[in-house]
Amino acid sequence: MNFFLQNRVSTIIITVLIVLNLFSIYFFVVHKRISHRGHPPRSESNWRERDNDKPNSKAHFLARQIGFDDTQKNTFQKLLKTHFKKSGLMRKEMSTLREQMFENIGNPAFNKDSVVTEIGLLQTQLEIEMFDHFKAVRAICTEEQKVKFDKMAKRIAKKISGDDPRSGRPQPE
Repeated sequence: MNFFLQNRVSTIIITVLIVLNLFSIYFFVVHKRISHRGHPPRSESNWRERDNDKPNSKAHFLARQIGFDDTQKNTFQKLLKTHFKKSGLMRKEMSTLREQMFENIGNPAFNKDSVVTEIGLLQTQLEIEMFDHFKAVRAICTEEQKVKFDKMAKRIAKKISGDDPRSGRPQPE
């Protein structure tokens, strides 16, 4: 105790650090629980559906840029909901298969080829689903809107594939 009395600065620094630690614990544990009350846990399809209902979401941005009328917006929302439900199920299944594969990483008898093949088939179905979704969205466009949509679809495809430098993925040299 004599040390703390002699080094007042050390005592103040230690007290401040303890208070900051307590605040951090409160923020990451208690505050997080409070902020998520009343909301379902985020699943793959759930968060996308919620985010696309927001006026500043990517889906609303696309609808505004193309110039959808109210009927087109309603149809677009239905298409989005169906697409995210289908793609969410596929992504969840692929995730489950990946987990299964890595859970068996130490099992020499585990047949990884069948799991990888199944993931590949699901990825193929996902790509087809995505293409069909964009084709369905394009089908609700007028001729003028199709020109805008086609330009945006090219940018979206680059972003999805990671060819867009703004995607955050490392670019090949």
